[in-house]
Amino acid sequence: MTYKKIFFLILLSLVACLSARSQTSSGIQSIIASADTLRSRMPAEKLYIQFDKPYYSTGDTIWLKAYVLDAAFLTASKSGVVYLELANDTNKVLMRRMLPVVTGLGRGNIVLDKEEIPEGSYTIRAYTNLMRNFGEERIFKKSFYVSSGSAQSWLVNSKVSLSSQAGKDNLHLDLQFNKLNKESLGLHELEFRVRDGRRVLLRDKVQTDVEGKLDVNFNLPENVDPANISLVVADLAKGGDDHKITIPLPINRPENTDLQFMPEGGNLLTGISSVVGFKAISEDGKGVNVSGKVFSSTGGEVSEFTSSYKGMGSLELTPKAGESYTAKITLPDGTTKSYPLPAIKSAGTVLRVTNNIESDSIEVIISSNLPSTSYYLTAQSRGIICYGAVIRFNGNNSTKKKVAKSLFPTGIARFTLMNNEKQPLNERITFIDHHDNLNITVAANKGSYKSRDSIALAIQVKDHEGNPVQGSFSLAVTDDNQVRVDSLSSNILNSLFLTSELKGTVEGPAHYLQQTEKAAKDLDHLLLTQGWIGYQWNETFNPPIPKFAVEPEFVVHGNVTNVFNKPVASAQIQLFSTNPGLAMSSLTNNDGSFTFSNFPETDSLTLFIQTKNKKNKSFNVGITVDEFKPPIFKTMPQRFMPWYVNSDTSLLKYVKATVEQKQEQVKLSGNVLNEVTITAKKIIKYSRNLNGPGESDQAIEEKEILKAGKVTLGDILRERVLGLREKEGAYIIQGLKTHLIIDGIDISYFKTKSSSLVEDIKPYFENLDAADIKGIEVMTTPKYQFRYKHAYLNDPKEDPNKHAWIEVTTRGGKGPFTHKGTGIYVYKPMPFTGYKQFYSPKYSVKSPLILTDLRSTIYWEPDIITDKDGKAIVSFYSADRPGTYSIITEGSDMNG
Repeated sequence: MTYKKIFFLILLSLVACLSARSQTSSGIQSIIASADTLRSRMPAEKLYIQFDKPYYSTGDTIWLKAYVLDAAFLTASKSGVVYLELANDTNKVLMRRMLPVVTGLGRGNIVLDKEEIPEGSYTIRAYTNLMRNFGEERIFKKSFYVSSGSAQSWLVNSKVSLSSQAGKDNLHLDLQFNKLNKESLGLHELEFRVRDGRRVLLRDKVQTDVEGKLDVNFNLPENVDPANISLVVADLAKGGDDHKITIPLPINRPENTDLQFMPEGGNLLTGISSVVGFKAISEDGKGVNVSGKVFSSTGGEVSEFTSSYKGMGSLELTPKAGESYTAKITLPDGTTKSYPLPAIKSAGTVLRVTNNIESDSIEVIISSNLPSTSYYLTAQSRGIICYGAVIRFNGNNSTKKKVAKSLFPTGIARFTLMNNEKQPLNERITFIDHHDNLNITVAANKGSYKSRDSIALAIQVKDHEGNPVQGSFSLAVTDDNQVRVDSLSSNILNSLFLTSELKGTVEGPAHYLQQTEKAAKDLDHLLLTQGWIGYQWNETFNPPIPKFAVEPEFVVHGNVTNVFNKPVASAQIQLFSTNPGLAMSSLTNNDGSFTFSNFPETDSLTLFIQTKNKKNKSFNVGITVDEFKPPIFKTMPQRFMPWYVNSDTSLLKYVKATVEQKQEQVKLSGNVLNEVTITAKKIIKYSRNLNGPGESDQAIEEKEILKAGKVTLGDILRERVLGLREKEGAYIIQGLKTHLIIDGIDISYFKTKSSSLVEDIKPYFENLDAADIKGIEVMTTPKYQFRYKHAYLNDPKEDPNKHAWIEVTTRGGKGPFTHKGTGIYVYKPMPFTGYKQFYSPKYSVKSPLILTDLRSTIYWEPDIITDKDGKAIVSFYSADRPGTYSIITEGSDMNG
């Protein structure tokens, strides 16, 4: 068994950065004061989450630990709640949770219920309320794939090639289908559909050959989304298992490569040598390596360029007056494609920053061909200005400055050149690395272990000077047979110091902080391109009022108003919950507001809030609650290849182990029988259902309604009742004209002669809140229609078999006359994440071998606290599969 030593961060204080300010001019002091005002008014946070592994299966549990830090000093932040949301590849949010945080640390787990989280690509987004002030770029994101394997699953080897035929893009698919046991799917009838999102481009029926192979050729239509093309294959064999799988088809046409050039500092200036960064992106949004040449408008070759990593690189250029420049790359078919470089400015300034990894200072060269004037040069890190100087050229067209790296903490430093009116002219970011990360060593008590053996790990944490460090750490141990750990993926170090400061997705982020000369050069290319001009100086000099405040804990805040919408002071307000049992009371403030806190961390909290007058009676007031309104985020561009396509060895073993465990659990539970589904009748309490309790074609219970959140009756029905739609002035379910009954009262009793059924029903659909509904029952078949059509259908001209009824039971039970109880508000907060101890089996010599231990996550511990000597010990038992384990340990001292 092998172990990894992982070196993570020590958080450097900003003492040197702050002390450097005393040496600056009044103009620089003014800029510093503005930056400090912005930071105090708009404090920022950084969030990182460690997960136990990089991918999961349906029914699996995600184990996680969150670190919430002040962005400037990297100390524990004041936020007490992290919002988590899980979105699928269409950006539909399937789950939202609150993660409690104490002194910057939060741990929890999320169960991936197979009914709610089917197989597919997902993204977890996490943020605090305070982080919402800074836009989507600042929130934490992690994408992963959830697999769902069974003994009947198929595997697909897929080769996709693209060629041009008769002027059209032709896609050739070379496919081979096998079963999970590697038996070929020979002579099998299949239906395939090529889709662009929901649009079907091609449909056909085919048969595999004796080896399960299949060739598919087709021309790509114009105007397709290359990131959204997929092949859907369905099983047509009689007696088959109704298999249907989706195979993403990566489309990367070289002629559609996007190549962008970004001059260092923002400008190309006539006669002044400049570094120009570039980045090439393929159609799938990922970096692609390119090489080419730069030509002047007169046709002369002036430079060559080759990308170094992920399509990024740089070249040197000294523009000439009156010239323009074009880059040309040669495509695989021998043709060339041209890309214009940015326009050349005849007058302006150029900022050049050289950061040699061996030097203790940064060289800054400022060039200008403008009339002699003064400029301000500032450099900031983590929102704090650490360096400032007044720049005067004194008859020269360039000046050089040496800036000590010791002025900055580890991380990104942003240099900005401003004119004397404090307008930014040029910007450039660079990375300062003091090599002051925490040194974490993990030592095993033995060199090798047997199955179900006891393993003890001694953890030692020291700073870069060798001093012991007390801190909070999380540790994940995974089986290398099933979990492939990507050494270049995101970790706490590159997340806090690098990617959280940049726009867009950074591929292979851990590569850039490796201690090599190439990695340092690639990092500089990354900062030249993805870090190109991004700071909003207008906010520094005109600080905005933050929209979102720090949330030290989850609270319920609201207001009480009278019929004239005036605040009601000193009103008695009560809050209670039945599950879990909870009761609180308070009085409203002078402005009619109230606040409740100290809630249990549960995933099933439903709160009932009501007011009472001095006689302890409900009275006619309005209650509003400041409910959380989640932000809407953009779809993540990343698309994962499913586990069954060109299967990675580790991932395939992980799926097979999951299948094997399920099979063993079935064997332990007794003989395997054909599946018989017994569905209990759903009984809506207090329902006026004419057929009796539980007698309906479809019932939606209170717990299902509350789970839907802050929605209306119409939202629930459109989501849950198949085929509900508007047609010709009526609501239709399965072709049946639909009637609405609320607490036994047909709302059509209040119909006017000129109104349609839609006009009668729609106000209730749109205004009746889910929180006011105890249950919904739908009657669409003759068995359940009979009593309703005789009770409510009085028009002899109507066909009684062409009607459906929706029976709604409200909390107030008073029918359609009011949709809210007097002085009552029902509030279902976002659930908290669950937290339970990670199950780590304890084996003894006499332990019977009942179930094979095939854990993929061998051990997870989110609460490792090192002592004054920087030491901690954890222990667990090995599983049954022989092999090696990987250990990832991350954390912080939480004190900067």
